[in-house]
Amino acid sequence: MQTPADLLPSTLSTQWVAQQTLSNQIMTTLHILSHADTIITTAMRIYALGGELFSIATILLCLNFLANTIKTVYQAGYAFGTFYRRWLHKPLKWLVIHAITVTILLCQLAWEGAMVIYNNRQQIISAIAHAWHQVERSFTYEVTLA
Repeated sequence: MQTPADLLPSTLSTQWVAQQTLSNQIMTTLHILSHADTIITTAMRIYALGGELFSIATILLCLNFLANTIKTVYQAGYAFGTFYRRWLHKPLKWLVIHAITVTILLCQLAWEGAMVIYNNRQQIISAIAHAWHQVERSFTYEVTLA
């Protein structure tokens, strides 16, 4: 069997080798240029596939983040709810009930006080005027000329 080197003529000139190499380069470049459309189409498909994979990965990461956030919030709420029910529910219930009772009682007393003041307003006004005159006399200096 003959090798490719045996097929070459024995007397190769440097010029002939250079022409063949140049011919091969031109042919290779033309060959590549003839397939440029296929190469560009393949590159666009790879780019589109990469974009889709990136989008899917981003969506899955967001869903994972959301699921972990929901799980963490649920665990925190469950822990706080257990603590609240065990230690805080009775004191806070007592505090709220008594705060409402005190508020109602203060509103009733304010209403009754307003009614007393309104019914006795003339006496209160005269008592205030009398007290004002006494304070006024304490701070005035009267000169008697003899």
